[in-house]
Amino acid sequence: MKRKPKDRLLTIGDVIKTHPREGFWGCAVVLNTRGKTGQFNPFCLIGITPLVFQYDYGWGDIAERPLSVLEFDRGVELSPDLYFTRRETCIGIYDARPHPDLPVIGCVDPSSVFIGPLDFDQIGDGAEGKWPLCGCITANLGYEAILVWNKKHSVA
Repeated sequence: MKRKPKDRLLTIGDVIKTHPREGFWGCAVVLNTRGKTGQFNPFCLIGITPLVFQYDYGWGDIAERPLSVLEFDRGVELSPDLYFTRRETCIGIYDARPHPDLPVIGCVDPSSVFIGPLDFDQIGDGAEGKWPLCGCITANLGYEAILVWNKKHSVA
């Protein structure tokens, strides 16, 4: 019986073309990886960039652009009449298996994209160097960049 070839895992610096919404494409970067541990599959830290395109772009469209991680103010409801915002850095901990519909289109030095702690030890909400557990990569990876772009451009 033939063994199934081991699936490729995302690696540090991989640039992922996202397509979180019809008519919009974005970009994400693998910032760090961690191998399999006792009970967990390999993980990676993925940063969503603020880049948004309204066409299916290629590596040539971004190869010379400086990449960064999206930071934005997220509204949080504390109670029915109490709201506040917190500054969020758009980095999450994901399963390191790539999504079949989101191609890796290039590779960059992640230290040019984000400078800061990139540990897997502190689980949190995307603030203060603590990253949320996001599970498997889904087709809507990068939707936050589209929301921020829409708000900036007054699009519903």
